[in-house]
Amino acid sequence: MTVRKRSKLLMLIGLFALIFTFAGVTTGRAESPNNWWDNEWPYRISITAENDGVAAVNINFSNLFAELGLEGALLDIRSIRVVPYRDGIAGDPIPYEETYSRLVIDGDALNEDPASGQPFWLAEDMFTLTLDESRFTQGTGAIHAHFEFIPDISFLAGIHYYLEGSELDDWSAYETLIYDVWPEVNEKALDQTTDLYFFKLDGLQSCPSGKINGPSLSMDSWNHVSVSLTPFGNCVNPDTSSLESLYFYLELASYLNEYTGYDEGDVLDLWLDNFRLVDQDGDGVLRWQVDPDVDRYYIYFDTLNHEGHPLPEMITVGEGTHNPDSGLVEVGGYFHLISNAETGELLVWKSPPVEKILKTNKAPITAEPLMIYAARGEFESMQLVVRSPVTQALNVSVSDLKNGSEVIPASQVVLFRVDYIEITQLSDSFGRLGLWPDPLYPVTLGEEILFTAEENQPLWFRIEVPSTAQSGTYMGTIGIGSSKIPFSLIVWNFDLPSDPALPSKVGFDWETVLETYGGTNNGVPQECHDQLVVSIFESFEDYHLTPATVEEPGEPEEVLLYSLTDYEVATAHDQQLKFGKQVWWEFTSFDTLPFANPAVIDRTGLDARILPWLAWLDDVDGLYYFQSTDWSPNPWLASFSNHLSNGDGFLFYPPKDDTLGYDPCEPESNRLVPSIRLELLREGMEDYAYLKLLNGQTQGIALEKASDDLTALFIDSRTSFSRIPSRIDSVRIEIAGLLVHEDDEDDDEEKIIHCFFPIIIR
Repeated sequence: MTVRKRSKLLMLIGLFALIFTFAGVTTGRAESPNNWWDNEWPYRISITAENDGVAAVNINFSNLFAELGLEGALLDIRSIRVVPYRDGIAGDPIPYEETYSRLVIDGDALNEDPASGQPFWLAEDMFTLTLDESRFTQGTGAIHAHFEFIPDISFLAGIHYYLEGSELDDWSAYETLIYDVWPEVNEKALDQTTDLYFFKLDGLQSCPSGKINGPSLSMDSWNHVSVSLTPFGNCVNPDTSSLESLYFYLELASYLNEYTGYDEGDVLDLWLDNFRLVDQDGDGVLRWQVDPDVDRYYIYFDTLNHEGHPLPEMITVGEGTHNPDSGLVEVGGYFHLISNAETGELLVWKSPPVEKILKTNKAPITAEPLMIYAARGEFESMQLVVRSPVTQALNVSVSDLKNGSEVIPASQVVLFRVDYIEITQLSDSFGRLGLWPDPLYPVTLGEEILFTAEENQPLWFRIEVPSTAQSGTYMGTIGIGSSKIPFSLIVWNFDLPSDPALPSKVGFDWETVLETYGGTNNGVPQECHDQLVVSIFESFEDYHLTPATVEEPGEPEEVLLYSLTDYEVATAHDQQLKFGKQVWWEFTSFDTLPFANPAVIDRTGLDARILPWLAWLDDVDGLYYFQSTDWSPNPWLASFSNHLSNGDGFLFYPPKDDTLGYDPCEPESNRLVPSIRLELLREGMEDYAYLKLLNGQTQGIALEKASDDLTALFIDSRTSFSRIPSRIDSVRIEIAGLLVHEDDEDDDEEKIIHCFFPIIIR
């Protein structure tokens, strides 16, 4: 083996050791109960069970979320795990029984008689209902709904489950509805699969509409659906005390909806089962068989916004014999303090960039090294959360990053202060009223930032890795006042291209921005006007996006432009294959759940980052967004200005103080104020470049790609994907490992890669 290859091999060994730590891989060998069982779970509470028999624990999850600083969060009941610890060593999760959910509809019987005095099913024209005892998830059968389009004057067709007059019509004690659905369509109806049906609660009070889009679905498999009841859609306080029916319905093609609904020849089959209502703060219990050798148990759980955990193992245990003591709720997993940091009175911790941090989020108890990973030519972000016990202004700085004699200067790091805006109306069920993080306000390194007492203040660091950087591990330090936080940047041994891998066009109000930043005065160009324009174009280059110009402000020409909602995959692919057409996606305020929409503020950060991944999987050629700087009214004060969703029409904010926009001749003055959404869309555009490199720079409709197995680890369909914040980075790291391997000829490196990576991805 040559010296060069030996050096690279040693670097890979160290690199994958770091990745092992980063990914939070735990093998059940802990040194203390503070060890986290699995880093994909962020929350837990300890339980001490000293007696034999069956433990029965009542946990008020609403109270726990309030203690975690997540007021109004909903429990993902499928995320619950009971993990035993022996001498500080975490074991495998054990089976348990829960009574937080109540079975309200199953498929063991099909009542279609309105005169029975019991809840009943009603199928409208074009639907038939049968009981299927060969496919089910609970009991002995499922409700099978079969739809075939028949020319008709109707605009809707669906099935009802009537509750009115029964004891089941009052849902006011419940926060979530869960159920299982298996969908199938014929080839003619493939274009309907992303928004297969709509769901409505008839009899819902205090809401303008009881209608929401159907859930994220994968075809030809069981989907485990969760429906938020508080809020329901964008209705904050729905009254579910006297419901009439559950309504699953389809929109049919007509002149009213431009023939985008179901039409002649379309066939749909749905199997429905195991409908349960979840009361996360009632008298429900978790029950399991106590092992006398276990010192303590931890109940791990997660929020509904982080759906994607596999189903737990459930059993019937029976009545509990004792009520164990519970401890404090704790935070960990993909949140962590920084190992070897000197923070003094400050609490400083790391959060995934896709996680939107509230001012109230509780700090984690676990500590890990702070590490980020990037290719040459890539921008990479990290989010640190700082909480001070007193209100004080502290300067924030970053040292040069060093790898032996190799140096990445601190000037390659850009600092943003995460700011908050007031959400007064919800976009959908992911949102909550109150302060929401979105603006990223540029701050010059070394300047002061105000930290308010006992409030989280996230800091956003973006590092641009020079294209000339040597691969390896670079060490640096972040200073916050007198605090010192060490971090590592691992530079992969491959390059991201400088040109955008995925074409785009983004609307930009040049007139407003130039006036705001002093490039023009009443439309008349001022001194350094051209310098400001160049700065704006450079900002877009950093985001791998192309702004619309004054000469061409509108939609991209000579492309087939589809909204996410109206995308017809079969038609689009046919146009691409037969006629060489370019097919682009446009995301608009009408693209509501289950679609991932980067324009919406009060969504998970993953919605902004994942869209380029979905574009890759669907062989889409480009992205379009109509406007990124609609500043009328001021988005700092009116985020819901178009009455459709928070954030629609602006990905940048106007300056709000005199540190920006004061002189177009000063580069610091010309900095734009991006949003978290824009930063995460940039991350997704770079992920797209990873996918393109791995697949040999080419795409092919319906062709197998090298990335298919990897993307399948967290993406099931264009609307169904894991929302666990750490999952997307784990896949990105695996792709990077494969790209590193492609650049080296030594088989030993391949063995190392395949030894480490399979345990990173669960």
